[in-house]
Amino acid sequence: MENVTKVITLINELKDAKSLIQNSFDISKRLDIVMEIIFVCELPLFDIPSFFKSSDDTIDLNRIKNEINNIIKDLDIKKDIAIFVYIDDSLDRVKHLIQSPHEIIIMSYKKSISKMILENINNPILIMKKDKDIKSSITIVNFSSKYKSCLINSNYLFPEIQNSIIYDYRYIIDPTMQSDLQNIKELEDENRKKFKEILDYSSLDGDFFIDNSISKDKLIGHIAKSEVDLVIDCTNNHDISFAKELDCNLLYFNRE
Repeated sequence: MENVTKVITLINELKDAKSLIQNSFDISKRLDIVMEIIFVCELPLFDIPSFFKSSDDTIDLNRIKNEINNIIKDLDIKKDIAIFVYIDDSLDRVKHLIQSPHEIIIMSYKKSISKMILENINNPILIMKKDKDIKSSITIVNFSSKYKSCLINSNYLFPEIQNSIIYDYRYIIDPTMQSDLQNIKELEDENRKKFKEILDYSSLDGDFFIDNSISKDKLIGHIAKSEVDLVIDCTNNHDISFAKELDCNLLYFNRE
């Protein structure tokens, strides 16, 4: 994704428009790439102020488009940006705009819509939870992570952010089975070797997090204590990043 070609900004509520447009523009300007905005009003999840409705109470898509144009002008953005406005079907609308895997989607955190996009679109995705500065990040990896592309891409998008690694290693055994204990020891050694490989490659600090449960609650709690602004998910495990305890500002899903 180093040669990212386009930013697609998905807006579902007008209250999110200013921050989403500004952050998307900052990325598109720095990378010198195309930016497109798609506003999708998902009814009945999100209502629209009466100002943007016609006399028969239908949503006036042109008024919404004009409002987005006004926000762009207020932000003093000098860039040609295509704007699309629809009612419902965020997933299909975004899919229609995507032309290559080198395009990144930026959206606000809307749990049901965000999960739907993540589960059905393979492009990299940035999800804004709060409109605040990003100064620190943590990258979640595991044995199957394509960590090289993830680290390259996240560094490409956030070149000046202080980053660290957390390696998610988990296992479940029957303590009465000696063979299980031996297998787990070998498995842990193998994972520690992978962890060292990642640290050597990245030159970052990191934690090897061991958990003998299926639940990710301990890992989520550990990440939450770090109080980082950005969580970079290189595991494709959406449940970690969507946990309510994870009070970060931004989520990045590499998707490769």
